Amino acid sequence: MFDKALTKVENKIPYLSMGSQPYIDARGNEEKNNGVFSSNLGNNFGTRLLDQMLSPGYYKEGNVRPLDEELNRLYEATGEDVYENVSSGKVLDQKLGKEAFTDYQRLYGSNTDYFYNELVKSDGYQKMDDAERVNALNNAKSISRMIADHEVGGRPLKDSEQKIYDIYKSQGKEGVMKYLTDSAEAKSLGMDYNTYTKKNAEVPGGAQQWAQDKQAAQDLGFV
Repeated sequence: MFDKALTKVENKIPYLSMGSQPYIDARGNEEKNNGVFSSNLGNNFGTRLLDQMLSPGYYKEGNVRPLDEELNRLYEATGEDVYENVSSGKVLDQKLGKEAFTDYQRLYGSNTDYFYNELVKSDGYQKMDDAERVNALNNAKSISRMIADHEVGGRPLKDSEQKIYDIYKSQGKEGVMKYLTDSAEAKSLGMDYNTYTKKNAEVPGGAQQWAQDKQAAQDLGFV
């Protein structure tokens, strides 16, 4: 925690920041100081020096997105922390080096931000109640952490993680996103992921049509 705070301070101080790692925010982005002088008079050493001395700190204009509003709403509604937290800087209780930590935060933050943004826009997410939404988001965050733990921290995969990691390696984060949205849709239809994918492949109209037909049959007393 102290190291992250120190990096943020170092990056705000001329000369001291030249040897430090960049500060990576919870979205996996490198924070830059886009101050008044560098924005209007050109981004060079002199203008950055003026910005850092006269207006120190990171400028965050237009930083609140619909995703952030949804995370705030969920926190207020449930009290559950679903924010895109930064890493502790440790894997298997071993502290990462500075460069490894920067790589970790980029990978973990960018994947989590992508999964979150796509998930909250999905049909399955819209059909969930808030408790289910919290669970889906935390599941996405856990997958991001697993990927970064393994690829940057060298943590061996558990048997339960191998399937999702194989999807990530073969299809990228888009493949994992499809898995997450399909899981969310399956949950909204009252079925597990394997049943959902099976019905999508076998039934005309897919799993959603199958679930509707089953419900209609139950309503009519046929099931």
